Amino acid sequence: MNARKLGAAAGGIALIVGLFTGCGSTNSASNATSDGDSNSGTTATYSVDGAKDSIRIASGSENKEVSGAIEQAAKQSKVSVTVDYMGSLDVMDALRNKGHHAGRDYDAVWPASSMWITMGDIKHVVKDQVSTSTTPVVFGVKQSKAEELGWANTDGTTKLVSTKDIMDAVKAKKLSFAMTSATQSNSGASAYMAFLTALNGGKSALTKDDLNDASLRKSVKTVLSGVNRSSGSSDWLKDMVVNDPDTNDSMVNYESLVIQADKALTAKNKEPLLAVYPSDGIAISDSPLAYVDRRQDKEDAFKRFSKSITSKDSKKLFEQAGRRTGSDGTLAYAKDAKVKDSFRKEWGVKSDSSVLKTITMPSSDIIEQALDQYQTVLRKPAYTLWVVDYSGSMSGKG
Repeated sequence: MNARKLGAAAGGIALIVGLFTGCGSTNSASNATSDGDSNSGTTATYSVDGAKDSIRIASGSENKEVSGAIEQAAKQSKVSVTVDYMGSLDVMDALRNKGHHAGRDYDAVWPASSMWITMGDIKHVVKDQVSTSTTPVVFGVKQSKAEELGWANTDGTTKLVSTKDIMDAVKAKKLSFAMTSATQSNSGASAYMAFLTALNGGKSALTKDDLNDASLRKSVKTVLSGVNRSSGSSDWLKDMVVNDPDTNDSMVNYESLVIQADKALTAKNKEPLLAVYPSDGIAISDSPLAYVDRRQDKEDAFKRFSKSITSKDSKKLFEQAGRRTGSDGTLAYAKDAKVKDSFRKEWGVKSDSSVLKTITMPSSDIIEQALDQYQTVLRKPAYTLWVVDYSGSMSGKG
């Protein structure tokens, strides 16, 4: 199964209206510039005065939330950094093309999970891979909805919720949720692999026989029938929920983006989402940064930037943004006031790593087979709307 097939449009609502581009985006970093890019989403450039070196990184969209750490690391390492934000599967595609994607060459990749490097590095171009932080993929459920489902108490504390509980709520039409497409974004793919593993018993990695089990397919298809909105970007999904909280009361996303959503919702005096951690299986994103070994003159700059982005100063900024940087999913700076402000108990966020029952990821070929099943059999069908232009300028040859 090739990367193009994996990256095909995969679920929710696809609205085809031609394509209107040109909308820019902003970045919180004071010295960063951003521009829209029709191929790979947002591009952010962190220019450093006097820097002689520069690198370009293909990054997952969720790293927009740690722009402060990127800016700081660029300054400390004296390396100007350009970051193109895209889906993790696009990052995989770049690796399969020796760091080339959508007309651009990349010196480094930074997907949400190392599984995309494992699956993409078929030409063995990756060096110096390091995890920058971790974050689990969780359910963010509006507090009133969580209370209605019996998953939470009025003080925001959550109860043990299994994947079967989620499936039963979907089956009873009591729960629907937004989730990124498993064939476009890591958060969707990771959640989907966790659903499969948990509903299969959760004791071991999935096998080919498991994927062919009709009962397991039926159960996962039931869970996925609860998806009411989809996208190819985890960060865009978070923004959608924040911008229209009355329509969207649940989403599957990174814990860190649930935290970011809650900060924005609270600022709007809107009801926050409670983080719900499936008790029988959860996927963890390890946010790996790796060098693409295609030109020697960029390696030293990458190593300096990599050292800075994994320094203590950067780790604190990661945790303030809702990521985890301690060993085994713990918080290295739990006593820091800004970290406490992110990991709030009233949002259901659990800083104790004991709640993270991590699934074992299967081999690359099983992951690809599972994604193929998602795309062809299990996902909720998309709605495609065609808009026909009958204006005068389109008459004749147009």
